[in-house]
Amino acid sequence: MSRACRITLLASRDIEAIADYLAAQNSLTSAERFLSGIDSTLQRIAQFPQIGRKRDELYPGSRSLSYEQYLIFYRTAQR
Repeated sequence: MSRACRITLLASRDIEAIADYLAAQNSLTSAERFLSGIDSTLQRIAQFPQIGRKRDELYPGSRSLSYEQYLIFYRTAQR
């Protein structure tokens, strides 16, 4: 079964802001590497949704997984 991640508008804006910052402070290559790494991590989450740490203390059913110094928070879709 194929799974996909749906990124919220706020999360998308955060990712874009981080990439813009990295491009301005470091290099375009750094921003591209960040975006590629986030994409790979989201693909891993889609493939293995239980991979992240349970974060029920923040929101019931939520999980988190790190990518470098960033935390990705997510929930699995209920079918």
